[in-house]
Amino acid sequence: MAAQQPVGVLVGGIGELEHYDANGHTSFTQWVERFSIYCDVNGILPEPRDANGHFLQQSNRRRGLFLNMMGPRAYSIVHSACLPNSPSEFSIQNLVIILKSHFEPIGNVAVERYNFRHRMQRPEESVVEYINALQELASRCDYEGREFHRNLLEQLVAGVRLPEVRKAIMVANLTWANMKAIAIRTEGDIKHMAKLAQSYAQNQARSVHQVQPQKKPDTNNNFNKNKVKINPQQAGNSMKTESKVGNDQERKFNPCYRCGRRHNCKTCPAVNWECNFCKKMGHTSVVCRKKKKPEVKQVSVSNPPPEADFSLCGVRPGEAAGPVSSFNVNLVQSPTSEPLIKKLLVNNIPLEMEIDTGSAVSLISLQDFQSKFPECSFSSSSTVLSVANKKPLKVLGELLVTVKCCGVEYKLPLLICDILEIPLLGRPWLDILVPKWREIFSLSVNSVKAVQNQIPTVESLAKIFPNTFDQNNDKPIKGFKATLVLKDNAIPVKHRAYKVPFAITDNVNQILDRMEAQGKAIRVRHATWASPSFPVSKKNGDYRLVVDFKKTINPQLRVDHYPIPSPEEIFSSLSKSAEFLAAADALSRLPSPTLVQDLQVGAVKVATQLPVTADQVALETAKDPTLQVVLKFVHTGWPPKGEVVKVPEIDPYFKLRDNLSILGKCLMFSNRVIIPASLRSRVLSQIHEGHPGVVRSLMLARAYCWWPYMDQDIADMSANCTVCALVNFNPKKTFVPWPESTSPFERIHVDFYEKNSLTYFILCDSFSKWLHICHMPRTTASSVIDVLLSVFALFGLPKIIVSDNGPPFDSNDYAEFCTKFNVQILHSPPYSPASNGQAEKAVDIAKKGMEKIILSESHNHNSSNANVDLSVITTRLSKFLFNYRNTPTTTTKKTPNEILLLFKPRTMLTQLVPVSNKPSTAHFKEGDNVMFKLNARSPVLQGVIVEVRGPTRYLVSVSGVQREVHHNQLSRAP
Repeated sequence: MAAQQPVGVLVGGIGELEHYDANGHTSFTQWVERFSIYCDVNGILPEPRDANGHFLQQSNRRRGLFLNMMGPRAYSIVHSACLPNSPSEFSIQNLVIILKSHFEPIGNVAVERYNFRHRMQRPEESVVEYINALQELASRCDYEGREFHRNLLEQLVAGVRLPEVRKAIMVANLTWANMKAIAIRTEGDIKHMAKLAQSYAQNQARSVHQVQPQKKPDTNNNFNKNKVKINPQQAGNSMKTESKVGNDQERKFNPCYRCGRRHNCKTCPAVNWECNFCKKMGHTSVVCRKKKKPEVKQVSVSNPPPEADFSLCGVRPGEAAGPVSSFNVNLVQSPTSEPLIKKLLVNNIPLEMEIDTGSAVSLISLQDFQSKFPECSFSSSSTVLSVANKKPLKVLGELLVTVKCCGVEYKLPLLICDILEIPLLGRPWLDILVPKWREIFSLSVNSVKAVQNQIPTVESLAKIFPNTFDQNNDKPIKGFKATLVLKDNAIPVKHRAYKVPFAITDNVNQILDRMEAQGKAIRVRHATWASPSFPVSKKNGDYRLVVDFKKTINPQLRVDHYPIPSPEEIFSSLSKSAEFLAAADALSRLPSPTLVQDLQVGAVKVATQLPVTADQVALETAKDPTLQVVLKFVHTGWPPKGEVVKVPEIDPYFKLRDNLSILGKCLMFSNRVIIPASLRSRVLSQIHEGHPGVVRSLMLARAYCWWPYMDQDIADMSANCTVCALVNFNPKKTFVPWPESTSPFERIHVDFYEKNSLTYFILCDSFSKWLHICHMPRTTASSVIDVLLSVFALFGLPKIIVSDNGPPFDSNDYAEFCTKFNVQILHSPPYSPASNGQAEKAVDIAKKGMEKIILSESHNHNSSNANVDLSVITTRLSKFLFNYRNTPTTTTKKTPNEILLLFKPRTMLTQLVPVSNKPSTAHFKEGDNVMFKLNARSPVLQGVIVEVRGPTRYLVSVSGVQREVHHNQLSRAP
């Protein structure tokens, strides 16, 4: 039975062709090429054409096959685009153009070139795949000719991942074909060498015979607490691959302390032997404890050998490590030794691992695995680990991870356990990453001399450098090197130099020369770090240079912060003290430097500034005659209104009689106390103590007190307060408008303004509001005069020019220029830009108009305003001026051009209105008798109008001869 073909595949000829999948990732251009190849191979003729090569709308098998194999979605797109015609009426070439515009639209060349320049080789990508991707991206960048291959060469050098490949292809005068071949061959050599290194490491690991004498267990030794080993009974047959020393019987016993061999010490025959060294019974000379050890030399190593560098760089690359078979894991931790941590890229994720040469496996805890590799899964493992006390360590599984080191990737096994403080980098990984690490421990070290690095104290430094703080010492400190500890992500900073005032430039140069001569400063041309310095004046008139490190080195330093002890910590340190100083008793017996009379006077002065209390208000109320009358009326009742009006002092209280009451001998208005006249000035001072202003003072007073005309008193106090007047000095601004201009260019306003680091000159006519703006590279008087001359050449001389007091407008050249043309100059007062408000308003209009044009262009074309060429700015400025000058203003209700030029210029909007072009009526009609004269010298002839050919052209018959003449050559015959 024949195999069933998948749906959408064309069979029956040579080869197969599937339908174009519009929803997939297949390139439409590639599918069209495959369609053409399929048709050519199977002899399907192309579309019929005439002798001139034009397409003939005839049925063709090739076109029908193309429409059938393009798929339902592509056919739907073509069918909609060809309406009202049928797709079969179009050629394949036109159909391909329609579909390409939909499936492969032409993108932005700038964006494609950006993507091309930022395409780097990915970690999992080979050089061949990277080159193909670069060629695909470059085809969309509109590179032509040699530019295409030149850009490919540059990007391959910049984006290739391995430095060995980059070094191999960085050779002059290489063609694109040669560079591709070299890059591919170099990558293949690196992979081949990695496999050889891996195979070599695995063979070395299998051939190692581990000899480890076991000692008596020491319960106090921290080195045995974290010892982890694999249970050989549960590890299976994989344990058989590791070489052992001795037979199974010998491995059951520790070395014998009598003879040194592995057997049961109780049955050792050496118990009856005599030692040849100490001549005692019970042991041999091999294990004799009194045997003197050979003398050894003490070696002091200043720098470790290159093999001791655990940076894991410069190793021979390997690609993958073999499966873990058997191992002996030892995690050694010491409280006096810091662990060696290495950061690796594991599955493209940074992972810090502790290098442990005693561990036969690489481990990670489940918690770290889930936090670092949440998307990865691991398989079960038959490996069983146990610590030194026989307690098992649960192994959850293992997986094969990708480890990247020095630009080379390796496939290495990683075990996941239940609990582990930090991931361990064991010997199998070290054998692959650092093949020579075992040579470091092959050195025979007889003794180790510990040398502690002591931080020099102030006393020791003072002895070494006794003249450091001597005022007469101007020599630099030699023989002492300071150390600055930088942060891990520290980046060198070069700060520009501060500007030095010209008046003290010579002094600063002399200081620098003196420091260089004394050896305190060294002149350099290039420096990684650069900090600015600034001069500080001394009392004697000299200067000293101070270096500013705030923006350069200080932010990059690691600073030791010492917290200030809290009061609780200080009191805790004094808790066990036995004797204390009675400070209060001692101070009470000190002689007083101040006389008692002075203290009394001071107390009186302070007492006069005490606040007013309710008792004082009640006391002064009893002395106030007006308030006594009011109190009487509150007690006994108020008289008629007519009698109260006769007493002006009582009238304000009469109006509030319904809200008056007595509380504690004080007269109250609602919940506010009425202040007697004698205390009102003091209460006013308390209310206005913080100078809160009139409104806030009234709000504060109305919450507590009242008296007649209190609001006016508070307002008068705030108005007469000198402090408030000084702080709130803001005179009322009055604006006087300019006199209205009666004609164009009677008065013009000029000014400068800046936009995007460019300076512009602006001119505004006060009558028509017409603007003139131009870019000014220089703001000198001569530049201003040149611009004004160009404007005067168009519109004539103005009567008045208004400007500020800037240097160009306050110069003698500018004054002479205006005097020469009899133009009056008016300057606005300093710090009063409103006086030249016409120019300020014009500047605001120009800035906003240009900003709108820039935003409109960036929105329509996705362009940026950064690094815009001056020609583009000039085009935008012309566009703004054209729109502004032909748009009516709100002041004049007309366009500036219409007022200044006395006609409406032709714009895009004026073309919307139709123009009346009525033909002129003819002066004569057919059959009219006319008099005809060809020119001034010819005679007058008589003729008849035969035909009217236009408003001014006629066909006239003169003596049987017909002539076409103008109506200016004719007149009616009598």
